[in-house]
Amino acid sequence: ISTSRTTAYGTVVPVTAKVVLGGATAPQAGVAAEWVVAPGGLASTSTAAAATSSAGTSTRNVTVKRTTKVTYTAPASGVLGPCSTTVTYTVVPTLTTSLSSTSVSRGGSFSVKAALSKPAAASEPLVVQRRSGTSWVSVTTGRTGSTGLKTFSLKAPTKAGTYYYRVVHPATVAYGARTGATLKLVVR
Repeated sequence: ISTSRTTAYGTVVPVTAKVVLGGATAPQAGVAAEWVVAPGGLASTSTAAAATSSAGTSTRNVTVKRTTKVTYTAPASGVLGPCSTTVTYTVVPTLTTSLSSTSVSRGGSFSVKAALSKPAAASEPLVVQRRSGTSWVSVTTGRTGSTGLKTFSLKAPTKAGTYYYRVVHPATVAYGARTGATLKLVVR
């Protein structure tokens, strides 16, 4: 099992663990074990007992709707010591952004709209940033509403010129990080 993967919302992933005798490559059949699926940010987990097949493997299909840790644990048995492995599947949502206007007067009002989807996640953090030279500076922060939407009301800079904005969704326990498209604002 690899330790970390990124996947789309709602993907069914087959997770396979293989049990071999320490240091050898011979698979161990019939080893009683347990799968634990723990979706990020939720208190509940699901657990299922499983024994390895004649090939020494055990597979569990997991539907990933948020960042999820899947752990396979085999207790000590005969010549086998206890073993455990975990893989994390990170769900990265889609982030769509737009400006209410691409051109505004100096000091004028405009808005940045953000939609977090796949899934439409409520109460997820968002950060509006403006490019300053070669780096990005945070302008304001907020959280998505119940449908995954957020509109930020902003004032344009007082100096005429071209400015670039973007929205960032930082990684949380439930979802991976995503950066929206760069948006161009002309201040006249």
